[in-house]
Amino acid sequence: MRSQLNPFAALALAVVVAGCGGKSENDSSSTGGAAGSSGSGATGGGAGSGGQAGSGGTSGAAGSGGSIGSGPECKDSGDCKLWSDCCTCTALAPGEPEPPACLATCLQDACSAMGLKGGQATCAAGKCVVGFDCDADKVFCNALPPLCEGGMTPSVNGGCWGPCVPVSECASIPTCADCTAPGTVCVTVDMQSGDSAASHCVEVPKGCEGSPTCACMGSSVCPAPFSACFDQKQPSGLLCSCPNC
Repeated sequence: MRSQLNPFAALALAVVVAGCGGKSENDSSSTGGAAGSSGSGATGGGAGSGGQAGSGGTSGAAGSGGSIGSGPECKDSGDCKLWSDCCTCTALAPGEPEPPACLATCLQDACSAMGLKGGQATCAAGKCVVGFDCDADKVFCNALPPLCEGGMTPSVNGGCWGPCVPVSECASIPTCADCTAPGTVCVTVDMQSGDSAASHCVEVPKGCEGSPTCACMGSSVCPAPFSACFDQKQPSGLLCSCPNC
C-alpha cells in the first residue's frame, strides 16, 4: 500500500511545486513591471528641457541695448541745480547727491572763477550741464582763444574769450566738429521753429561706450517733443527731431 501511495504523493508534490513556481513567476513579473514603471519615471528628466527657459536670459542682452536710455534726466533747466563752492563747479540732476563738502576757503566760487554768470544750470540734450557759453560767434575782441587740453574748449565771456571749460558742460557748441573729447558724442537738436539747430557734446552713458547710437542712448538724449532719434554719419553723432512739430 505504501508503494501505491508514493506515486500519488509524488504527483501531489509536483502539483504543489508547480503551483508555487507559477506564483513566483507572477510575482517576479509584477515586480519587474513595477521596476519598469519606475524606469519610466526617469523620463521625468525630460523636465530638464525646462532649462530652455534659461535661454530667456538672453533677452537680457537686449536690455544692454535700449534699456540704457531709460529717459532724459531733465526736461528743462528748472529740473537742474547748479552746485558751486571753492572746489567744484557742476550741475546736479534731480535726485543726484551733492559733492563732498569742500574744506577750502576762497574769495570766488569755482563757477564764478570760470566766468559763469547766473546761478542756474542748463538742461541740454536731456542732460543737466553747467551751461557755459561756448559760442565762438559771440567773440568780438581782438584776441586769440586760449589753448585748451583735450576735453576742454574756450568759453566766451563778455564778448571775449574766457577760460577753458569742459566741452560737455557747454550750453551748446557751434558745430559737432568741436565735440572731440574722449567718451563724448555730438547730439544735435533740430529746433524746427526757424531757429538754427543746437548741438551739444554729451558724455556717452555707461554701457554705450562701444555703441553711442540711437538704439542704445537715444531715449536719454532726445527729450520730448524731440523724441525721434536718427544716427548721423556726417557729421558723426545723433540727431533729435520733433515728429509732431
